[in-house]
Amino acid sequence: MEPLHIAVETDTLIRILLLSFLGLLLSVLLTPMYTTLAYRQRWWRKPGAAATGEKAKMLALHAEKHQRHIPTMAGVIGLVAVSVVTVIFNLSRAETWLPMAAFAGAAGAGLIDDIIAIRGWIGPIGLASKLRLLLMTVVALIGGWFFYAKLDVSSIHVPLMHGQWQIGWLIIPLFIAVV
Repeated sequence: MEPLHIAVETDTLIRILLLSFLGLLLSVLLTPMYTTLAYRQRWWRKPGAAATGEKAKMLALHAEKHQRHIPTMAGVIGLVAVSVVTVIFNLSRAETWLPMAAFAGAAGAGLIDDIIAIRGWIGPIGLASKLRLLLMTVVALIGGWFFYAKLDVSSIHVPLMHGQWQIGWLIIPLFIAVV
């Protein structure tokens, strides 16, 4: 019975690798379209003034980035690629919805940050990193709680290992770490 178990997991790993490659390929195809749109819309961070009204100091690395106008919000490419591959090839599994919701929630926090930075509403850096981390942690906490309390998931399966590892409520911090 052992060879069958390994063969099934090998098939699963091959499927994961193929779907990952498909997502990468889709990202590569979407990047030129996104880049064209981003340059037309001027989606890059602009150097701004500090809270005191004086020009903000910038490291040489950042100054060069502002001169070259490197577009931001490119995470949309990854979100679209993963979503398309998931909807077409993996949406039949009920377990797919929660990770996709967590992914979209975390991406939403990044999108808000980028929009704020592009518009210059708060400054050239967007949301404070602590606030960004808090937003993503809240999204992950809600997802981890839902995973544990509503879906009754309290164990993990590590490929090529036997059986499930019962970790109980520790699935919540694991979920947060993964997100």
